[in-house]
Amino acid sequence: MELIITVKGIHKVYKKRKSKQKFIAVSDVSFDVGKGEIVGLLGPNGAGKTTTIKTICGLLVPDQGSVTINGFDSVKDRNKALRHISAVLEGNRNLYWRLTVLENLEYFAGNRGDSKKEIQVRVNELLTLFQLQDKKYELVNNLSRRS
Repeated sequence: MELIITVKGIHKVYKKRKSKQKFIAVSDVSFDVGKGEIVGLLGPNGAGKTTTIKTICGLLVPDQGSVTINGFDSVKDRNKALRHISAVLEGNRNLYWRLTVLENLEYFAGNRGDSKKEIQVRVNELLTLFQLQDKKYELVNNLSRRS
């Protein structure tokens, strides 16, 4: 089987807010994903699922270990690596509630490593497509969550 993702011994620790204590979010996680496979991570809250996926996607840098996607290191060659995967993060944390609609779109468009000009073009396309031009400076937390 041709491997597309190799996760080797990733480890991520966070400092607890207002404390010197540390919280181990992910400890020595390793697995492989073959080309064409669809993978889901299951586990209770706090098990490290989101941290693991964000690490694979290059949104977080592991304290230890490595992630390789189609031969590219997800930290050193992030843009090349990300061209070979997709991820869906479930739950209510897909947007940053304290940022505006525009800031959210710019942030997530920027995660792909596009130029500022490319990001601006794509953000304007999305604002138009979803009829959000008049809401672009509104905090996401203030928007209706109903369809």
